Amino acid sequence: MLIFHVARDADWAAAKASGDYTTSTIGVSFEQEGFIHLSRDTQAGAVLRRYYTDVTEPLILLTVDTNKLTSPWQFDDVPGAPQSFPHIYGPLNLSAVVDATALVKDKSGSWVLPTIPASI
Repeated sequence: MLIFHVARDADWAAAKASGDYTTSTIGVSFEQEGFIHLSRDTQAGAVLRRYYTDVTEPLILLTVDTNKLTSPWQFDDVPGAPQSFPHIYGPLNLSAVVDATALVKDKSGSWVLPTIPASI
């Protein structure tokens, strides 16, 4: 199954240099949070709008194949959310990332989510 993570381009570049992605969410490391935040295909747009609206630096949408993960992952309930979210409990191995799409802003300055495959 496929799950999704919004990454800063700089964090993704650092991961490609080091071999593992260890950013939980913008400005927070895996070590600080204890897991890496991801979303289902139906949650990715809302995550982008809620947490990344004011981000001006380049962003990437990572598509992660859960069958290729080397760290454990699970769905966790989030208070106030109608649906659980996927979290990875360890570094994200680069071989599990099956696509990395640069995100762009539209004329109004809002991030545009590309068409993503239905996953779960």
